[in-house]
Amino acid sequence: MRAAGVIFRMAVIILIFAVIWSIYAKWQSGGFAANFPGFTGSVNSVTPSEVASVVSQENHQYWQIGVVADSSAINSTGMQTRIQTRLPSAITADTSEYFWIGSYLSDRSFIQIGYAILWNQLRGEWFYCVFSGNGVKGPCVYGKPGSVGGTGKWNTYALISAPLGNGRFLWRAILNGNLLGTFPMNTGSTGPNTPGIYGEQSAYKDAPATDVFPEIEFFPAIQVISGGANRYSAPNHASVYYSAENVCPPYGLAVVQPNNVYIGSHLSCAQPYQYVW
Repeated sequence: MRAAGVIFRMAVIILIFAVIWSIYAKWQSGGFAANFPGFTGSVNSVTPSEVASVVSQENHQYWQIGVVADSSAINSTGMQTRIQTRLPSAITADTSEYFWIGSYLSDRSFIQIGYAILWNQLRGEWFYCVFSGNGVKGPCVYGKPGSVGGTGKWNTYALISAPLGNGRFLWRAILNGNLLGTFPMNTGSTGPNTPGIYGEQSAYKDAPATDVFPEIEFFPAIQVISGGANRYSAPNHASVYYSAENVCPPYGLAVVQPNNVYIGSHLSCAQPYQYVW
């Protein structure tokens, strides 16, 4: 009987180990990406806010709308967008607004760059942030309030990688051709993922998605360096992304020509995941 009990316990331990290994292998292969909102066959539509909220279990609320490049932008080693600064007249207390370009990388880490508007300042400031593959935030660097100019000022935000050696890569955060900072990463490519541009309202307390976004223009909205090229080009297509069913309305988007996107309140609601060019 004692031998049978030992064998039974060993069998249970082996079974538990097999289940854990199966879960780990599936996570490594990206098999759980479909659990995140916006999954369309890769993790390109998932944003760092989603990862951070899952990992940290913080009361992080966010409402995001944007467009994501198609598979012509996979394996990107650089990305950039040009955004016109526009400032709202008011923002809900303890809430921030962000307008940015970003992407998952091949190791499931996430990078982004753009400008932010904090509720108690109402002045735009550049920022870039990095999230590890398990959602840990950092580095996350902000410029001074007003560093992206007032309403009407156009700025180009870019992230581009270069090899460091020993399997490491240095990503550069660039504003209008000027270096803002650098950060080393284990990968220099988006892999199967593709960059997207977004407008976001973000808060760490209960808050409605009711802030009025000015109509923020992104043009060119998405440009990437991919396929071994040494210069930026536009993706062939891009599709709509909402972080939740109730994002549009109040927030919408308009595409007036290929790679020319407006994100703001009171704009139309395109169908999620449909191509807009």
